[in-house]
Amino acid sequence: MIDPLTCMAMAIYFEARGEPLEAQMRVADTIMNRVHSKRFPNTVCGVVKQKHQFSFYWDGKPEEINDHRSWQISMTGAHIALEIPGEVGNTCHYARSDLSPKWSVNMAKATHGNHTFYSGGC
Repeated sequence: MIDPLTCMAMAIYFEARGEPLEAQMRVADTIMNRVHSKRFPNTVCGVVKQKHQFSFYWDGKPEEINDHRSWQISMTGAHIALEIPGEVGNTCHYARSDLSPKWSVNMAKATHGNHTFYSGGC
């Protein structure tokens, strides 16, 4: 069983490594917003592993951590997200910036790095 810190760090690493820290923390915020929502699992690992939600977990590829500097940044971001309460808003979804998902049509959006984050739907 993977602990919440590792689940969060893996999501940050595999979803947004190499992007600006702001974008990486928006991934963490999205996960925490889902944890606090009644519509999603109530644990970090439950959210990250929810069927077809986080592409890195469901793409069938092995999760190999090859960039140790980015992994350390992801671990730091995960620690901050889990240990320091903050205002994370109501972003519960994101997608690559080059996509325009049909489900996002009525949601407010903000782009950080290579992802667009959608508010609402929590």
